[in-house]
Amino acid sequence: MSHFTRAAERLNVAQPALSQQVSALERELGVDLFERHGRRVVLAAAGERLLARAEVILAEVERARIAVQDEPDAPSGTTVVGALNSLVTTLLTRELPRFHHCFPQVDVAIHEATPVEMLRSLREGTIDLALSDDRLGDGSTALERRPLFVEELVVAVPTGHRLTRHDRLDPKDLVGERFVSYPRGSVVREVLVSLLRAEEHEAHILHECSTPEKLVASNLGVALVPRMTAEAAVGNVIVRRLRRPPSRTIGLFTVRGRHLSDAAGAFVNHDWTQGRAENGA
Repeated sequence: MSHFTRAAERLNVAQPALSQQVSALERELGVDLFERHGRRVVLAAAGERLLARAEVILAEVERARIAVQDEPDAPSGTTVVGALNSLVTTLLTRELPRFHHCFPQVDVAIHEATPVEMLRSLREGTIDLALSDDRLGDGSTALERRPLFVEELVVAVPTGHRLTRHDRLDPKDLVGERFVSYPRGSVVREVLVSLLRAEEHEAHILHECSTPEKLVASNLGVALVPRMTAEAAVGNVIVRRLRRPPSRTIGLFTVRGRHLSDAAGAFVNHDWTQGRAENGA
């Protein structure tokens, strides 16, 4: 705008009043926002910088206005979610961006934990809900469970391992192997132990951790892991399926009768299986 007079007309204010406001702003900032050439004015460098920031701020204000007016009842706030490590690094890593796109005003705080830790946290109210396998709900009538999906368990082996010669494995093929597995209390670990005991052998578990696929990549053993975990593994890891695939059921758990915030309700009601379907899982 080359003249304050024209600017005043567009703003529907008196030209002297506009000039006074500009001068007052320049005094407050301690810089000249305009270069004045008689009646003609142009933005100074400081004015250009201020204009760029002002345009960003005004655009954000407009987006906020639209969000409030168009979706006055949209869920907002923060929900605290407990989750197994194997779900934090796979399902949540992949699906949280889609959730935030659907619910931009909801923040999700993730607490990685074991089923035992999540059960305690649910009872104490330090988490709103838990994303876990069925071990969390064993024998507890205080929890409500919403099943999400059934996930196949597969065998992860290092590149070049003898088991890579088979397209499909039988439990007897695992006899004599050195295993890395999840800590005690894990459903996946219990399935591994049961598979070997059915062959009248004990699982030889050398190492346990929350990310056994990483130990497999380091040639420290073989692991039974959830399929999503195996497919997300990088490097020296080959996946082999069992002929009669074992599985685990993943669900969302809440305390029965406890009121959920709008943010927690949005998390519970979101379709967490859409991305799996799109990826053919």
